[in-house]
Amino acid sequence: MRRTERTEPGRKRLDPEIRRQSILDAAERVFASRPIGEVTFEEVADAAGVSRALLYNYFGDRQGLLAALYGRASKRLDALMLDALGPGLTPVEQLGALARAYVTFSATHEAAGLLASAGAYEHAVVRSARRARIERLASAWGGTAQSHVVACIVLGMLESATATDTSDGRDGSDGHLDLADLVCRLVGPGLDQLTGQIPKSAAAMADTASASPSSVASATAARP
Repeated sequence: MRRTERTEPGRKRLDPEIRRQSILDAAERVFASRPIGEVTFEEVADAAGVSRALLYNYFGDRQGLLAALYGRASKRLDALMLDALGPGLTPVEQLGALARAYVTFSATHEAAGLLASAGAYEHAVVRSARRARIERLASAWGGTAQSHVVACIVLGMLESATATDTSDGRDGSDGHLDLADLVCRLVGPGLDQLTGQIPKSAAAMADTASASPSSVASATAARP
């Protein structure tokens, strides 16, 4: 039976999907403020300005709410990563764009904290999205057993680095981009073995599509 939303007196009735996204936005803010295990359904309902009954109506239970949050966060991250794997870039250039997209998402999106939180990787939604992410990277880099290993290494390094990083791109700094550069320097040579490309710094890789040959050469030469 299809669930319907009851409009409380004085409250404007919203389209169900708009209401759902509004609740998820509020839940994201609450969960970002402290450990997930400490957050109650009542707090999320209060933050969203809805009743607890309506929260249950949309998500069923706490696990349903977390699944929706994990799923939405994964889709946002995957959209950025897919852009990094766009046509016209070599695999090594993709690595730079990918690393920058991942660490920027981690530093500037509240949803990133959910994906990095304790227990997140045990959730079926997150595991499924992660497997698909690895397969997508491996396919873009040749689809071989070796490229699958490299994809696992890249994703694992980005996850570990951003989970322990204390820099915050929301304050206008770009310290988090150093993580992208580090991953590129460590993994670039391995990817070079598979593709024959010359690894460059993260910044140079992300800008290669529009950079001049001389600027690219300078970026490569500046690498320690």
